[in-house]
Amino acid sequence: MRVDTFEPAMSVGIRTGSGLHHVIVLLLVVTAFGDVPGLISTGRVSGMGVLTIVQVAMTLLAVAACRTYPRRLVYVLVPYFGFLLWAAIGALWAPNTIAGLQNLAVYVLFGLIVLLCGALAARTPSTTDRAIERGIRWIDGVTLTLVALCLVFQGLPHDQTTWILGARSLGLLGLPLLSWHVAQAHAGSRRSMVFAWLWLMAIGLSLSRMATAIGLLYMGIALLLQFRRSARTLVARAPAIAAATATVLLVLAYETPIADRMFTGDTSIEIAGIAVNASGRSRIWAEVADSAMKAPIVGQGVGSSIDAASRIAGIGHPHNDYLRVWHDHGFIGLGLFGLAFVAMFGVMLRNLQRSERRRDPIAPTHLAGLLALTGLLIACTTDNAIIYPFVMTPVAVLVGAGLGARGYGSAPARL
Repeated sequence: MRVDTFEPAMSVGIRTGSGLHHVIVLLLVVTAFGDVPGLISTGRVSGMGVLTIVQVAMTLLAVAACRTYPRRLVYVLVPYFGFLLWAAIGALWAPNTIAGLQNLAVYVLFGLIVLLCGALAARTPSTTDRAIERGIRWIDGVTLTLVALCLVFQGLPHDQTTWILGARSLGLLGLPLLSWHVAQAHAGSRRSMVFAWLWLMAIGLSLSRMATAIGLLYMGIALLLQFRRSARTLVARAPAIAAATATVLLVLAYETPIADRMFTGDTSIEIAGIAVNASGRSRIWAEVADSAMKAPIVGQGVGSSIDAASRIAGIGHPHNDYLRVWHDHGFIGLGLFGLAFVAMFGVMLRNLQRSERRRDPIAPTHLAGLLALTGLLIACTTDNAIIYPFVMTPVAVLVGAGLGARGYGSAPARL
């Protein structure tokens, strides 16, 4: 792996970076508890809000300590930091709420983590990969243990029984973990193959419809990539794949909690001719869209979409992050937001194609980042992923590594 020929030349960076890699591990460790910190009350700001502020401060210090960044990474992040600047400007003229400021803190946290991980992955790729692996193994152990305990003592989550980890939170948290394990399994890791199926099961048990669909999409992409690389390996795994597929179809076809949650209730949305439970989202989206038209260009300020969604009893979020960004930051903010993620997606797709052609050992890093970003962009259509730090943190780590790992020897740019 050409990483090794690069790292000895950066001996100073390794000494500095070793401490910074601990920051990556710590950021991932914190996410293992999902939305549980939000249950802690600290006054007007929730425990999750306090934790987010601490994470922002810690990551900001690490970014400052990094000092140099690959020019390619800086360029691709310009639109996202433009979005952050516009969001901050909007907060000056719009009424601010605690929830809105917490949302802004998560946006900032995402950008800082991508910059930090991208810089470290460009400087010391193998060390960064090991740090990510340590953090993810911690999440595997803690979160999946919590899922198992909840399943044993509380049974499947439903309207009357909820787990300590919220269903949507668990589903969204599981997606970046699943993306990493799918990428490692594609590279030949048997351990990650096992954990990929465990995470897919956990996501399904959470009864999160969109997260389950995205998880199955990940598996499909992995199979296609495996077929391109080695049809013989795919054939050898065909019995296990067939058994897993049959299990999923049976779960969806019969009157299971997952099937009931997906195909009963408010079936106001159709996908490929199949009526799917929208859980009242159609009404929420209409309300938020009508409200957004009051200031469609510049938006009404960060967190304002929460107030619009709250006009429907019991609903505190728009359940569509694109509507959220449009309502809060207008078409200007939505344009910058979209451009930022399209730029990241394009760079990682090119990185993956190049590394796959060369059979480069760094390919799993690119694949994990691309899958994590793809899952996030899809989840944004029906969920509130971009305001959850326990979702955006692992996604940012994987995206940053996927962007930066290609930058061997690129000229650094000082910020």
